[in-house]
Amino acid sequence: MTRAECNYCRKEAERSELKKCSRCQYLLYCSKECQTRSWNSTHKYNCQKRSAVHEEGDKNSAREEKNLTSWLNAWTASLTTTAAAALDLVNHESDYLLNHCLYIQLKKTGEKTEARRFTIDEICVSHVEPLRKEYPELASMLADPPELIGQRVRFLVAVKNKNGEVERARARVWTDGNIDTVWRKMGKEASQMVAKGFLTGLVSAVEVGDMEVIPKTMSVGGY
Repeated sequence: MTRAECNYCRKEAERSELKKCSRCQYLLYCSKECQTRSWNSTHKYNCQKRSAVHEEGDKNSAREEKNLTSWLNAWTASLTTTAAAALDLVNHESDYLLNHCLYIQLKKTGEKTEARRFTIDEICVSHVEPLRKEYPELASMLADPPELIGQRVRFLVAVKNKNGEVERARARVWTDGNIDTVWRKMGKEASQMVAKGFLTGLVSAVEVGDMEVIPKTMSVGGY
């Protein structure tokens, strides 16, 4: 059985026991209470219908959409942790969190195993402005409402074909409780090392399909 986390309280459970947001079909929750709190705090600002990026025109399209959704769900803990760590907030100005996010370009592998359906072809921390222009349908998720400015972390994942054309793209944004207590409390050298380590670590983890190594690193490292 595959385990996953509640998007709000981070409680771990079998994925079959968690409930999906009925609108985006992406975020998972352990209870109605957590779903309501998540919606009121951040999710209402960025929840998009499942077909917001590309219409599901046929069975193949629907399958590809499902594959990306299941991959994102499987790697949620690793993606969110890496997105925050990679920002290296200690060594940047206070508005860096507002203007930058983790960008990941995926390549399809043809594997049937959920965790290995994609590998990472490109990964970097990017300014949000060029991403807004390249992915206008996700622009609203790359900007904070006034009451949440500078409080949220985000990542954008894109799947491109051999011609470099975007087939699918997803963005996720959330309020990270570790921003002030962990990521902004590190020494400057430590923060740089952690940022680079999590980026390379995520690429390696996805390559071999190890969904546990990033969360374990977060726990063992005391971050």
